[in-house]
Amino acid sequence: MGERIRESKKISQRYRRPSRGHHRDDGPASEPCQHLHDLSLDAGRKKDRYLGFFPRPGVSDAEISGASTLGATVLRHLDSCEWEGMQADLLAQDAVNWKYHLAFMETKAAIMFGLWARWISTRKKRQVWLVVFKYYLLLALFLFAPIVFVIDLLFFKPFLSNHVKAKKESCLRLN
Repeated sequence: MGERIRESKKISQRYRRPSRGHHRDDGPASEPCQHLHDLSLDAGRKKDRYLGFFPRPGVSDAEISGASTLGATVLRHLDSCEWEGMQADLLAQDAVNWKYHLAFMETKAAIMFGLWARWISTRKKRQVWLVVFKYYLLLALFLFAPIVFVIDLLFFKPFLSNHVKAKKESCLRLN
């Protein structure tokens, strides 16, 4: 792990932003992509499984070890400052795993959150409505969401397969 941190610091120094007090008007930048923020790697310690039942928090060890292949692709594009084709290269390496049920719930949750936010913002006793929203959120996540998802799988998704494929492609091809 220490080796990864040292490599991350080398990359960070290579793409360090110029200090805010200095403006360069003397032509092209001497280093590629100086506008990028510092890259960093947090090497925090993983916690144990909660109650011995839930998965461990954080990124899995398999994903961390597999990140070096994706990092090489990103580094190649960073060095050349050529962003065209980076998304396609990453998709070819299976960098993105799109899951229908998460996208479906995220869409519905965004709509409901907007409705609740507007409702609460117009009320005089906001604290009371925030408590109500907290309990609604717990019910929505653990009771309503699974029921709505099963109904969607049984009655809607089979008839909207082209729409689902188009939505997936749209999400994966964002640039």
